[in-house]
Amino acid sequence: MKLNTIQRVIVAIQIAGSAYGLIIILTAFPGFDSGGINLSIYSVLLAVSAFSFASGLLFWAGKNTGYFGSIVTHALQIPMIMTTAFSYKLAFGIGVFLKVIGPINLVSLNLGAPTILEVAPESQGTIIAVNLYAVFALMYLLRDWKKANEQSIQTIA
Repeated sequence: MKLNTIQRVIVAIQIAGSAYGLIIILTAFPGFDSGGINLSIYSVLLAVSAFSFASGLLFWAGKNTGYFGSIVTHALQIPMIMTTAFSYKLAFGIGVFLKVIGPINLVSLNLGAPTILEVAPESQGTIIAVNLYAVFALMYLLRDWKKANEQSIQTIA
């Protein structure tokens, strides 16, 4: 599979954001004596970051497994949910979050790798947002995947 320019930009952002996320998570990783919930949360974030990084590298190499992994990675980055009991936010590279419910500022732009997965955080109120960058990247990847599958079916027939 040969990548076009937009696919290369999407996967480069994914690889760079995942690498940055891995570095941040590994430097902040708590010891085994920090309690089960902290260790399990950091382990999940580490696994997701490693999956995103590996699928980005495979996608860059033109492998179909990397393409599918990149689709999954971008789907995981779409929602942001913050309540008084739970917080979830992933953005590897770029995050442009449009808040559906929450405080006054409606759009926030993040560069880097903001990752949040918490149980019983200390935030006030409920915030629900959508990562617009992840939505558009996912739509583009799915459109190209559909085109590639249609071409391969026509080639076989």
